Amino acid sequence: MSVYVDRLERERQLNITKAQNAAAQGHPTMWAHYLRIAELLGRAPSSSDAVVQVYCRDVSDRAIRHCPTLPPRHAAELWALSVNCRRILGHLAPDVTLNWLRSRAARTETELTRDHSAT
Repeated sequence: MSVYVDRLERERQLNITKAQNAAAQGHPTMWAHYLRIAELLGRAPSSSDAVVQVYCRDVSDRAIRHCPTLPPRHAAELWALSVNCRRILGHLAPDVTLNWLRSRAARTETELTRDHSAT
């Protein structure tokens, strides 16, 4: 039985359903968002549970490392994908909240400004 492969497919299908609901309710931005996440999950390697686990942990780790420095659109996409990956893992990945990400981004921006002004 492929637990993580099945969870990956369920998350993909859930995002497709959310996209359809958003379209039916006249929310094109949310429709596009959910459809994009479903597309990204569809591209995820899914040959075995181990491969899905490695992929999901990698996405989660990349989001924690890179979201604070990415342009907002890319950060939002990576963050949303990482949330889905943490669901697939059953929250085995670090539980990082949106507030934590915002505070880290603010701290990083302050540090970058301070470092830049020192040069």
